Amino acid sequence: MGDFFFAFTDGVAVTGTVEITAHNVSSQFHNFEVLGAAEGSEIIEADGEETGVGTVEVFPGEWTVICNVPGHRAAGMETTMTVYATEEEAQEAIEAGETDVDRDAADEPVL
Repeated sequence: MGDFFFAFTDGVAVTGTVEITAHNVSSQFHNFEVLGAAEGSEIIEADGEETGVGTVEVFPGEWTVICNVPGHRAAGMETTMTVYATEEEAQEAIEAGETDVDRDAADEPVL
C-alpha cells in the first residue's frame, strides 16, 4: 500500500482463509478491506511505514479491495483480487502469467 494505490507483489489467493501481509510504504495510515469477505475476516491496518497482517475468508472469484479511510478509495485505493478455487488452478494461472502479481512492483515493498 502506498499513497493511494495497492500493488500485489507476491503470492496468489486460494479459497478459504487467506493471510494478507500489507506493507504500507506511505507515511500515512492505510488499511486493506476485502468487500464482501465472510464474517470473521479482518480489515488489515498499517500505520505509515509499518506492516499489518491479517486473514480474510474468501471463495473463488474477483474481490474488490479498498482502503476505507475517508477519501482514500476515491483517491485511487481500490483494486481487485482474484481468488482461485484450487492450488492447481492457481499454479496454472501463475504459469500462464494471469495472476494479480505486479512483477514490476516487486522491487517496492508493497502488498
